[in-house]
Amino acid sequence: VTLVGDKRLPELPVPVIETVNRIFIKNGAESPVNHEYFNYPNLKILAKSNMTENPQNSFNRYRSDWYVSKPGFIIPIQSIDNIDEDNDFGRIYPAFPDDYIAVPIHSELGSDYSYISATERNISVELKNDIVNKYPGRHILYTITPFAKSLKKGHTSLLLPLYIYGPTVTASLALHLDASTIDMSDKYNASTNVNGTILLDSNDYYIRTWKNSRPSIEPTINSYNAVQTNMGNMPILVKNNDPEGKFIGPEIPFQAVEDAVDGKTTYSVWGRALGNKENVIANTRISNIVMGNNWSMFLVMRRVDLPLAPTNGPIISGTGTASKDWSLEWDNLQLKLNTQSNQVVLPTSVVSDEWLLLQATSKTNGISLKAASLKKDGTYNEIVNGTGAIGIDTKNIDIKFNGVEIAEILLYNSNMNSSDLDEIEEYLINKYNP
Repeated sequence: VTLVGDKRLPELPVPVIETVNRIFIKNGAESPVNHEYFNYPNLKILAKSNMTENPQNSFNRYRSDWYVSKPGFIIPIQSIDNIDEDNDFGRIYPAFPDDYIAVPIHSELGSDYSYISATERNISVELKNDIVNKYPGRHILYTITPFAKSLKKGHTSLLLPLYIYGPTVTASLALHLDASTIDMSDKYNASTNVNGTILLDSNDYYIRTWKNSRPSIEPTINSYNAVQTNMGNMPILVKNNDPEGKFIGPEIPFQAVEDAVDGKTTYSVWGRALGNKENVIANTRISNIVMGNNWSMFLVMRRVDLPLAPTNGPIISGTGTASKDWSLEWDNLQLKLNTQSNQVVLPTSVVSDEWLLLQATSKTNGISLKAASLKKDGTYNEIVNGTGAIGIDTKNIDIKFNGVEIAEILLYNSNMNSSDLDEIEEYLINKYNP
């Protein structure tokens, strides 16, 4: 006679911990924003979690892990309501764990908590400033995993990541317009007069105010927003041109990579840009901005022939007093930086649909203009001109989407050294072409 036992061990009880919030800490206070400049003084990230289940008093410890996204994800995540979870994660937003560095940038085994009730407990964990400020241009993700006294591992909980904003040089940064940081939930409703950024009309996203990101690191600075009140002249968020038509929305690919085996095209960087809709060149104005003779501008843009081809004339221009004006403009499809006393022209025509990084610099001894293709095999053109003092006293800046789509504008109001200019250039090239 053989006896076969069928008595199985009961399931070991496992605690449940859920992350409920992750926020920036600025000046010792919680901040509601989802992206922040990397070098804000003593910027930290705080993650809050609750233990919601503790069956049979099984709770022992938890493990907190922080992860950093891989390069190429440049759009801050604002709300899960604005995300197509099936198509967006892994494409325009990093998906966990595949799109994060496999080894945690910071891990901690903890047992500190405060009681809510006999079975619930609060857990708070900080990522300190010396870690946060190492990752400009990256998403930071927090996870928490509970462990029972039996050492059985519980479910790992996480929330959407926070975005650490660049560039790596922010001293004298007066204006920073980035289409990828536009809040897609910030809607304008004409019937209720809700004063949002985006005016929706027939699935087009009209931009009423392109907000300057710079005040988030220096709140006392003038906002210097790019504003347009006439809907007919408002720029729109450009929709992507995916040939399969699967991902129709206000995101566009910056870098395309074709697989040598199957010939399929994939994109390594997705972002947003502003451009025209139909028959009117969109334009916005930045009023009462203060700029002197010495300034530097970085512009991520591409020439487009549709819906409106470029015409000779300004893309960005600054007007001041006593005709101390300047402009970046088209000159028969070549780009020209023009002032009252000097002008420089790129030696070759701009290729349509190719993303460029432009650097325009004005100093008391002259002006310079430099362009780099953001393609993998991109090349540079540079001309420096002028030996005498130039007079520039800007009060207003006009942005005209004259045959261009613009993704990002940075304006520095100082006589910057060459190492800082090179560092900003390197950051932007790595951002759009990692």
